[in-house]
Amino acid sequence: MTIFAPNTIIADKRHHVRVPFVKSVKMSGLDIKQGCFPAKNLSLGGIYLAGSVPVSVGDDCRIELHTSGRHASVLYPICGTVVHQDGKGVGIRFTGMEERSFTFLQAMLLYGSEDPIAMAEYFIDEQIKPGEACC
Repeated sequence: MTIFAPNTIIADKRHHVRVPFVKSVKMSGLDIKQGCFPAKNLSLGGIYLAGSVPVSVGDDCRIELHTSGRHASVLYPICGTVVHQDGKGVGIRFTGMEERSFTFLQAMLLYGSEDPIAMAEYFIDEQIKPGEACC
């Protein structure tokens, strides 16, 4: 199972460091039927879903990241708002999550980072903490 593409950090003007993230993600919302959409990249601040996602900028949604082990599968719910739509996909900013979802997100970023020590220092320097409890 491939969770991340080759270990690279995508550098740009965004506040949070992003890493490639290649995995299907469940998304649902008030006016959004639940569906699975391919993710392209991930950060502590949000996620980019590729393809035709039936949402509009400003829509609130719920993202479910998941991991599967030998004996169990765990869902990590994260609340978000669609903040970008470009014809190739949508950008979703995270607005709240449970602490266990935040911990999983940090682990995925450390795992996908080319330099896990620099990523851990980024977590400390930014004093990043989980958002409010998820919707």
